[in-house]
Amino acid sequence: MEGVLRRLKLAPKEAAELSRRGFPPPLAYQAGYRTYGQEAWEKPGKLPMWIRRGGSWVLAAPTGLLIPQRDERGLIGGLQVRPREPGEKGKYRQVSSGGFSARVHLSTFGEGSRLWITEGPLKADIAALYTGERFVGLPGVSNFRGLPEVVSTLKPREVVLAFDADYKHNPHVQYSLRRLSELLDGLLLWWAVWEEEDGKGIDDVLVSRGATRIRITRRPPWS
Repeated sequence: MEGVLRRLKLAPKEAAELSRRGFPPPLAYQAGYRTYGQEAWEKPGKLPMWIRRGGSWVLAAPTGLLIPQRDERGLIGGLQVRPREPGEKGKYRQVSSGGFSARVHLSTFGEGSRLWITEGPLKADIAALYTGERFVGLPGVSNFRGLPEVVSTLKPREVVLAFDADYKHNPHVQYSLRRLSELLDGLLLWWAVWEEEDGKGIDDVLVSRGATRIRITRRPPWS
């Protein structure tokens, strides 16, 4: 996938959106963020995310922002796309021609022995940039594929769960967080909490209000 991304650029529209979210475009470009504008290739890549169009191959994705999903080795194992025109399928989609299961993303930025887990690779990269710590971005709140491998490789001393503040009103998210805490049983587990008025996601809070607005607690936020 690195070869595919090297051919693409980060268009002004997507660069402006990243900048608005607090992600400097030069750093985003360095991390592999690109704009996909229906460019075609003569041969498809190895991952199942290509479709035939005429005599060429294109990514199975609409025009929009490509977001790389990296594994514990730093290799790109998948892509998300944020379409310019979201439609009914939501703001983010997995780039897949069928049969491709999304994996968790380990942030490009950050280091240390503490691992944070949130939802979404873009959110994880922004939060890691602002905290200097490692983040894992789940492709979906209930999709933990690849997480055991990341935890096994990194061997974090502690893990912090940092999910959107609206979990209080979403039983589905609460159920997924309980499952996730069971999966991480045996690790020192913390929960990141903040007031909803400070921002929905941890990236929103860090960019607009700062890390001091985030509290870390050992008790699940719904207890």
